[in-house]
Amino acid sequence: MPLPQRRWYRIVDVANRWNMTPADIEDYALDEMLQLSVFVVDIPVEPNGWELGYDNVRSPQGMLFVNGPQPLQRASLLEIFRVGQADVRSFRTDRPNQCIHLKSGAPAVIVRRVDLILTRDERDRFERAHALTIEPTKTAPSDVWHSEDFS
Repeated sequence: MPLPQRRWYRIVDVANRWNMTPADIEDYALDEMLQLSVFVVDIPVEPNGWELGYDNVRSPQGMLFVNGPQPLQRASLLEIFRVGQADVRSFRTDRPNQCIHLKSGAPAVIVRRVDLILTRDERDRFERAHALTIEPTKTAPSDVWHSEDFS
């Protein structure tokens, strides 16, 4: 059975795939042509609103924790590229001028240059948008062989 596809890649892996330097990828990200992310686990965030529930009790609406790849804002990326790391307190969303904020009182997420990743969806989107042709990866040799002769 083949291994499952990865959901994200480190910048150096994508740079090798695209035959460019990691600095080229960083430049594309600063120009907002490419979205870099960081992988997080159970980071508490502010709810994105409140809703009335049973007995008119207000409860938070939306996510209370984020997990997995989270897109970084341009200002965070700039600090990471200049200083080597950034204290991140918010992540980008799909909607313009909106972001997901860390819960009040929660420590900032320290993101270093080596923590930056590119999701598979973002990698594939960029490749399609810029008509990058990538050689299919070679399959690993197998110890299994097939014979038409079953006698």
